[in-house]
Amino acid sequence: MPPPHSSFLSPLRMLLLSNALEMLAVALVLPAYPDLTKALGISLQTRGLMVSLFSLLQFLSSPILGRGSDVLGRSFMLRVSAVASLFCYVCMLVAKDQRTFMLGRVLPGFFKCSISVSQAYISDISSPQVRAKNMGMMGSMFGLAFIIGPAVGGFLMSKDPWLTVWVALLATAANFILLLSLPEPSTHSAPPNLRGEGSERKANVPNPKEEGSERKANANGTTAVNGKGSVASRSKDGVWDLIRHGPQGGQVAVLLARKVFVAMSSGIFETSFANYASKHLGMDGQTLGLLLSFLGVVSVVNNVFIVRWLSNSFQDHQLIFPAIVGQAFSTFCWGHVYNLASLLPVLASLTITGSIFQTLLSTELSTVTPHALVGTVLGISYAIETFAKILTPFLGGYLLERHGGHALGFVSALFLLPVCAHVAFTEFFKVRKVVQEDKKEK
Repeated sequence: MPPPHSSFLSPLRMLLLSNALEMLAVALVLPAYPDLTKALGISLQTRGLMVSLFSLLQFLSSPILGRGSDVLGRSFMLRVSAVASLFCYVCMLVAKDQRTFMLGRVLPGFFKCSISVSQAYISDISSPQVRAKNMGMMGSMFGLAFIIGPAVGGFLMSKDPWLTVWVALLATAANFILLLSLPEPSTHSAPPNLRGEGSERKANVPNPKEEGSERKANANGTTAVNGKGSVASRSKDGVWDLIRHGPQGGQVAVLLARKVFVAMSSGIFETSFANYASKHLGMDGQTLGLLLSFLGVVSVVNNVFIVRWLSNSFQDHQLIFPAIVGQAFSTFCWGHVYNLASLLPVLASLTITGSIFQTLLSTELSTVTPHALVGTVLGISYAIETFAKILTPFLGGYLLERHGGHALGFVSALFLLPVCAHVAFTEFFKVRKVVQEDKKEK
C-alpha cells in the first residue's frame, strides 16, 4: 500500500469524508425529528426515554467496540457502525408503530462507535507533530455537517418530513460504500516508543515477529501487512492492568479523570442550552437554529485554521493550560449574559477553547496509551462523555428550574476548576524540571 499522502483520496481524507457523511445524515433528520415522532404519536416523555436508552447503550458498548477496533481493525468497526446507522434509518422509514421506530432509534446505540474509532484511526496514521491538527480536521467535518444538514433538512421538511430520512439513508449508504475502500492503518504510522513494554520501537522499521503478523518492508521503508493493512495487536493485558502496572498507566488514569470533569461541564452546556436560551433569554426556535449554525461556522473556522496555526506555532503542552482556563472562564460567562449580542462572543470563545482542549486531551490520551490499547482507551473516554450526557440533563434541568441560568454557568465552571488546578500544577513542575536540567548542563 502506498504511503497515505501519495494519493488525492488518502486514508485521512477518506476518513474525514466518512465523518462528514455520517454527521450530515444526523443533521438532516434533526429538524424533522419532532414532526416524525408526532406522526407516530410518540410523546415527549418517550422521546426523552429513547435518547437516554441510546446514550446508555453507547456508554455500555463504547469500551467493548473500542477494544474490537484494537483486535479486529479500525475500518471493520467503522463499517459495523455504518451498518447500525443504515438499520436505524430503514427502521424509521418502515415504522408503522412506535415499537419499530424506537427499535431503530435505540438499538443502533450499542454499535455506534465512529467517533472514538475515527480518533484511534487518526492516531494510528498521524505523527505526533500533526496528530492534533488532524483530529481538529475531524471536528471541522462535524461543524460543516451541522451547517449544511439543518438547512437542507429544513428545506426538505417543507416538502415532506420523511424526505429527510430518505436523504439521510442515501448519505449513510454512500458512507458505507466509502468505508469498504478504507484500508486498515499501516503499523508504520503507529507512534513509536508507546508500546508500554519498556522497549523503544524505531519508526518505519518492520518487525516480523511483533503481534503475530507478517510484515515486510516496502522500498520506501514503510511497512504493510499481507496486502490488507495491519490490525492492532491482541494484548494479553487490559486497560486495568495498564493503569496499575504499565509505565504510562498513571498518565492514562489522570487523563481519563480529566475527561470526567470536562464531560460533566460540557454535558450541562450541551443538554441544557436550548432550554436556557428559551427560558433565560426568551429565544425562539428560529433564532436558536441560526445561533447553532453560527456555532457550526465557528467550529469549522477554528478546526481548519486556528487549530492548524496553533499546532504549527506552539507545542501541545504550551496550549493546554490557556485552553482549559479559557474554557472555564467562557463556561462561567455563558450563564451570566442577558442578551444575544453578549452571548455570541462568549459562545465563540467557548467553542474555540473547548474544541482546542478536547483535541489536545484526545491527542495526549492516544499518545501515552500503548498502541495495542488506543481504541479501547478512546472507547472508554467516549463512554465517559456519553455517561455524562445521561446525568447532566437531570442536573441541568434541576439547576435551571430551581436556581436559574446563572447556576448553569457557575456549576459548569466549577467542574473545570480541578482540571485547571491540576494542569497548572503539572505544567509548573514540567517547567521547573526543565530549568533544573538546564542549570545542571551549565
